[in-house]
Amino acid sequence: GLIAIDALDEVPVALRKTLDLALDELARKYPQARVLLSSRLVGYARPPMDVADGDQFEILAFEEPQMKQSVECWFAGHREEGEAVWQHIGAQVLVREDLRSPLLLRLACQVAAAARKRKEALPLWQRRGELYEEFVAEAAYQWSERVGAGLEAGGLLLEFAGEVSLALWKLDSRRTLWEWSEIDRKSVV
Repeated sequence: GLIAIDALDEVPVALRKTLDLALDELARKYPQARVLLSSRLVGYARPPMDVADGDQFEILAFEEPQMKQSVECWFAGHREEGEAVWQHIGAQVLVREDLRSPLLLRLACQVAAAARKRKEALPLWQRRGELYEEFVAEAAYQWSERVGAGLEAGGLLLEFAGEVSLALWKLDSRRTLWEWSEIDRKSVV
């Protein structure tokens, strides 16, 4: 399986050592597990586990031509659809700079492709968080379709994730104490 952890640089310094030790233990205990970690350079010192130098990459933001080429590649074989999505992305004034991130542009393409497939309007994003919400909702929908769990199960998964997020935010809106040992699990589940 794949374990992906985004924004290591956002983990409070007081908790970073605990997380690093847990990730190192995970890597040693399950050497076949694939682990993908991301961090902005400003908060990156070293990986929390042994990683070959060749397996560490710096991903730079796309320039306009690279963004367009990426969208064209995503929609290869569906030129008109790709052009429509590219124009739509160009109109996303409030998140346009965020979409220079290869990861966020990929999420936007994936969400847009799903909307087009279902013949729905392309989503508008006022904030980056709305793009994440759309992506997670789409992932839950696809999961429920793939496993035959039905749309209700996908909705319950999203509801649970939302409740956990809200409980964590209520506990510590400045995100300085997010550690399971500090959370009243009864209020989360």
